[in-house]
Amino acid sequence: MEKRILIRRMISLVGGLFFLIFGANLGSSRFCLGDWLLNGLGLPAWSKGTQGVHYPGFIGLVGLVVCFYFFSATTKNPSKTTAGLILGSILLMTILNFLLNLL
Repeated sequence: MEKRILIRRMISLVGGLFFLIFGANLGSSRFCLGDWLLNGLGLPAWSKGTQGVHYPGFIGLVGLVVCFYFFSATTKNPSKTTAGLILGSILLMTILNFLLNLL
């Protein structure tokens, strides 16, 4: 495999994992990395106080789609790759939330 393609895939996977964690509420404490980072920068996490559009969730979804696109563009069958990435992400977040709720 060409080194450039491998680097592109690795960056896409790490970015996708970051965006999954950035936009999701994790565990029973409902911690959201995106809320924490935006609040640390002095930006609101919600469009209307504690309601409305959850900016970290929206940013996380957009970033995840971009990472899926860049990863899938390096494969021979992009549609199957994209489907696998989506199912894998759902499975990963389900397992991660389950484990964090046990703590």
